Amino acid sequence: VIALSEGAARALFPGEEAVGRRVQLWAGLEANVIGLVADTRYREFLQPRPSIYFPFRQFDHRSSYLVVRAEGNPARAHE
Repeated sequence: VIALSEGAARALFPGEEAVGRRVQLWAGLEANVIGLVADTRYREFLQPRPSIYFPFRQFDHRSSYLVVRAEGNPARAHE
């Protein structure tokens, strides 16, 4: 399963609903779109870029990042 950014959903399924669709990724790998997320800016800070989000446990790569937004003291987010 994957989640798509709004920009990726527009690029892959123009004018159509993306959730519930199947996407061909690479090397014959396919995934079901289970959700949409807002476009984000990273690497290129001026313009958001289309992004695909994979569950960490499904695609455990060493280059994975986890970003968490917390209210208040972020050091207490694990409590």
